[in-house]
Amino acid sequence: MVRVCSLAAVVCVLAIAPVAASDVGFTTLLVEVRPEAVLASAGPDALRLTIRLAPDAQARLWIADNCLVPAADAYVVSRSARYVIELAQVPGHGASACLASSDNRLAQALPIAPR
Repeated sequence: MVRVCSLAAVVCVLAIAPVAASDVGFTTLLVEVRPEAVLASAGPDALRLTIRLAPDAQARLWIADNCLVPAADAYVVSRSARYVIELAQVPGHGASACLASSDNRLAQALPIAPR
């Protein structure tokens, strides 16, 4: 039998005795990390974006009254990270900050003061 004890402040103790073949087992752990985005206001003149993108995906951020089609000149987000983005850097006019990913897995709209 194999025993392993471990705690942050405790010394590991390993006790080994003969192990029968029937005592051997395998466990598989599958972790799936999905794309996610949180778009929020960071005051009257900025947006806060926390985003986790899928591999090879990008996100676009723009201002519009409807968020159906990304603006051609949209602000591009190409890396998963936390951002504070000045509204002056985000192109467009309207009452919503719009976010969409190139793989269509993320889409959000945040009401803002019209500009």
